[in-house]
Amino acid sequence: IGPDFLTRDILGRNSQLNLFDGGLITGRFSVGTLTTVALCEVNLFGGELDNSLLTYKTTTVNVFMELGELRPITLDHSVLNVYPDARISSTNATNSTVNLLGGTVGRVRIKTGSTLNMFAGSLGSGLLQGGDAVISGGSLGSSFAINTQESTLTLQGGDFQLDGTPITAPP
Repeated sequence: IGPDFLTRDILGRNSQLNLFDGGLITGRFSVGTLTTVALCEVNLFGGELDNSLLTYKTTTVNVFMELGELRPITLDHSVLNVYPDARISSTNATNSTVNLLGGTVGRVRIKTGSTLNMFAGSLGSGLLQGGDAVISGGSLGSSFAINTQESTLTLQGGDFQLDGTPITAPP
């Protein structure tokens, strides 16, 4: 989408949407379907997402840009890739994968059947509600909680710090 806009539409099966500078998506925009495999891809390179993005059934969302405040991305059986220089206010994932490869995510909620893979970037706050998180890089904000016993948090690496102070392994 160039200097045009989409409003409250649904992107159907086997489709790709590329949003560039000057493009605008308004209203709650849905990608995929609730009942069948969608095989959709959304690439956010520029432009503006005016409200929220909802994805269903095997949709991949690649974010390369800064999204405005209060522009959540809600995932259901989908993949979200957040690249360097991207900024997302929040995302909710159910049976989905969130890959933080750089950039910033303000809030993330990882629900049942979902995984957060954090390789780089920063995460303001997070909540694991039956999902899993694997953190091997980047920085976490002050609020990261695990809400259920079904969730797992895996920290990978060798240089851990809390408020700038190195954390060493117990003797």
